[in-house]
This record gives sequence, structure tokens and C-alpha cells, in this order.
Amino acid sequence: MRKVFVTLVLSVLLAGCDRNVSAPSPDKAPIASAPAAADSSLNFKATADGKIILKWNTRDLYEKLGLAPQSGAKLRAYSPDQFPRVSPDVTYAFHSKPGEDQGMYFQRFPADGAIRATLTRVDADFRPIDDNPLVSTVTHDPRSAKDVVHKFPFRVHVPLPSDVDALYAMRTELVEKDGTVSDSVINVFYVPGKAVNATLATDKETYAPGDTLLLRLTNGGPTNLGLGSMYLLEKKADDGWTKLNAEANWTLEGYTSTPENDFTQKIKLDGLSVGTYRISKSVGAENADFGVTLSDTFEIKG
Repeated sequence: MRKVFVTLVLSVLLAGCDRNVSAPSPDKAPIASAPAAADSSLNFKATADGKIILKWNTRDLYEKLGLAPQSGAKLRAYSPDQFPRVSPDVTYAFHSKPGEDQGMYFQRFPADGAIRATLTRVDADFRPIDDNPLVSTVTHDPRSAKDVVHKFPFRVHVPLPSDVDALYAMRTELVEKDGTVSDSVINVFYVPGKAVNATLATDKETYAPGDTLLLRLTNGGPTNLGLGSMYLLEKKADDGWTKLNAEANWTLEGYTSTPENDFTQKIKLDGLSVGTYRISKSVGAENADFGVTLSDTFEIKG
């Protein structure tokens, strides 16, 4: 679980991703049934606990793509100073919107070379799905003299297609004057499909008045999920469910739940009488126009 503020995130600049957190609405009618499982044609492999985590050993990625592993140090030497100079041991997929431009940022341009970005749609094993990768080659510094003086970085980027539930490998290469590739960096992008694979559960089924409830959102992946601190609390009545906190004021923090980091929230059960309750939270798929409301029930006994 990550707390998201309006800041410029290094990893976002590195791959050119915009990270948006969907805020839940407490007025949305809760869904009592379980959400749909991740509907993906990519057939990602799940971990032993059933989660789909989009990360790979970086050297293995090169092998899967049929490339010789490279450190990325020579290419990244042209990046802004605060960026890492070597490729990480593990590569995570950046979540992206359909059609979004993606690519690496650079502070300097190689004097006798070019930078080339190649985007290929792949399956879960990184086999190309089509034979027409998108290629963008920059042969000279695209900035104005003013941009250079003010140290504005430039980006070598490629627009993603408009598909959803899609996985892409982007190979950014340092091309020397003689046409040879002297270094490269691999980035992976995932465009979520229209599904949320998550559950919401309280830590116990029964509480005493004044107890603290732990509410856990378990994200099964592969999609990162955005949510806020808001939740809807209802009490069971003879004619249905009665909303108890629909008019509550909430702070504006946003959170991202990844398959590796479930979201947990402490809720004090003050002022609640004996009865059956339902608690609900709205969550949205990160960088996708899709979300669901998840619910769980509990009881308070005297």
C-alpha cells in the first residue's frame, strides 16, 4: 500500500506514466456479491498464494525477448542526474492508459549517436503478438537552446495502441554512429482490462462495542487499485440496510494497492449498538476507467 500525494514520482518520469488514484464515492450503492475475477486473455502466472504480480527478473526479460543482457549504464548516463544509472534486478510493469505516450526521459543527447525506442506487444511469456512493432528514433537533440539552458529533459517516446488488457515491452537503445547498439534498457507496460480481482474483509466476524476493526483490501492482481479513506457503513434493518455515515467528512488521501501490498484500514467502532453491519469501499483500477464497490459484513454483540 502506498500513500499518494501530488508529487513528481521518479519512476513515473522514468517511464512517462501518469499515476491516477480513483477516489471512491460513499453514495454509490454497495455490491454485496464478490467482484469478477481478473478477466485477462494474457494468462499470467499466479504466485503460490494466488496473486498475479507483474514483475520479472531483468536479465530474464532480455532472454525472453531474445536479446543479450545489457546494464543500461551507458544509456542511463544521459538521463537526469537523479535517475539510477544501472538497470534494476527486477522489472515491474508500469500501468498505463490506452493510447498513452510512453518512453524514457533524457537530460543529454549522445554526441555521435541516436536513441531508438521500440514498442512490441507481447504475451505473458514475452513472445511478440504481432510483427509490426512501433519504432521511434531520435537522431538529434529535439530541444531548443532555451530548454537546454534550463535543463528541461526530453523524452524518446512511442504511443501505446488503444487496446486494453495488453502487455508491451519497450526496448530503448543507444545506437552508435556505425549503427551498432551499445546499450539498452527494457521497460514493461500493462494496460488493464475491465476487471478487478480483489476482496474486502474484516479481521473478525464479531466485535464488542468500541472495538477496533481492521479492514483489509486484498488485491489479487494484475491490476493496481486506487482507493481513498472513505467507506460506507450500514446497519441491517427489517426493510433493508440503513446508511449510517453517508454524510461524513473525509480527508483527501489517495492510496494505491498493488498485489504485493494489500491495503489495511483501522476503524474504531464507537457509538454502534448491537446488530449486523455492512462496510463497503469503492476501488478503481489504476489508469483505467473502471471500478467496483466491495463489501463485507460483521456483527456487534454486547
